Amino acid sequence: MRLITLLILFTCSLLQAQISFKHIATYTDDEFRAIRMGEFPSNCIIDNPLINNNPDLILIVTPDYGTIGPYFTGSYSVYYYADKWIINTPIASGIPENTKFNVLAVPRGDNAFVHTSGTSSRNYTTIDHPLLNGNPDAKFLITKASFRTPIEVGIAYAPSINKWTILNLDLSLFPSNISFNVVIDNTIFIANAAPTAGNNFTINNPTTNDGRNNLVFTTPLFQGVSNTNPTGVWYNRSRWKIFNQNRVNMPVNAKFMVLSRANTPYRNTDNEAHVFLYNINQILCPKTLTQGDREFNGNGPRIVTRIALNVVNGNQIEAEIRFTATETVSDFSQVSETFRRIVFTAPRGRRISQILSNNVTTIDFVSQSAGAQFIGPVGDSSNTVSITEPTNFIRQMRIVGDTGGNDISTDDDCSDDTRIESISFFPIRIQFAN
Repeated sequence: MRLITLLILFTCSLLQAQISFKHIATYTDDEFRAIRMGEFPSNCIIDNPLINNNPDLILIVTPDYGTIGPYFTGSYSVYYYADKWIINTPIASGIPENTKFNVLAVPRGDNAFVHTSGTSSRNYTTIDHPLLNGNPDAKFLITKASFRTPIEVGIAYAPSINKWTILNLDLSLFPSNISFNVVIDNTIFIANAAPTAGNNFTINNPTTNDGRNNLVFTTPLFQGVSNTNPTGVWYNRSRWKIFNQNRVNMPVNAKFMVLSRANTPYRNTDNEAHVFLYNINQILCPKTLTQGDREFNGNGPRIVTRIALNVVNGNQIEAEIRFTATETVSDFSQVSETFRRIVFTAPRGRRISQILSNNVTTIDFVSQSAGAQFIGPVGDSSNTVSITEPTNFIRQMRIVGDTGGNDISTDDDCSDDTRIESISFFPIRIQFAN
């Protein structure tokens, strides 16, 4: 009886020591300024007080599709740097915004450790651990640690040596000095892909069924059927599923080690995302004379441009550009015009709820005589005005103020008149409607 009591106390203590939560890859406006359309950062910082400043943890991570994705088709690993844990990927496209990860953090100990591969001429590395050796019924999970490789891995028991192995599922040669986080837990169960439904199969287990807010963790288990595709988990119709992220059909009888942890609901940010705006490359030519004559005579002008981004028609973003150029001496010649251009259209079937980034900015400067002014955050000539507001959404504007002849246009030929030649934008963050 005493032995059973001690085992129960040990199990409860182990469960209490474990930390589990959902992490969502969100990026700031500043982070998005540095990337190109279709690409995302390769590192996703897990800023969570539950695990910050704690390098002595073993992290297990599994991608979770959530409600509307995105698909994350990259291999990934975790490492600790500068007081934070980080998820990274070797693929050029990076970790898409709103990718969700179920995170399990366990203190290092007998049941949670790092395995590093040695030199091998085979497609696997052997784990030598007293809790696993000679134990084909052991239950454990792995996650790649501190390295980048696109190869999908799984675990397999080798009866010939009575040890567990980590193997490349494509059967390629296993590299040396590759590290893996390993967590042993007897509450893990095996899920078998039978039947399958396209790229996924349903997990049917009391610990996961009807567990919408559960955190589910998986590791491929090789028992004759190899699934070489990147996988994730997905909750749908009261059941959790394991699916191939690249949408390739799930092989029948592919197996996985699965762990489920109860969790509280999380704030769903699926409907919040950065979007790239269309650049305005057509000339915007103001013609409405509001005072004076049509010549600035080298006196400025002072140019004030207010740009506001607004949601229109429920699925588009319009840039409203209010442009005013005013001579700086009498007779204070002035031209004013408001231009409206569509700079974003939502994907089919989606509607825009609101713009979350700053959506209004004003540019105010005095033009030099007869020259082009390049307005943007980068530049070092006397004709450049820098914009340094951290929430500004203007990447660059090209504005012509004073010209060699009459400055305020009277026709459709604006090639030698005051004008906006182009506007380019930084990405902004918006919220789609549910």
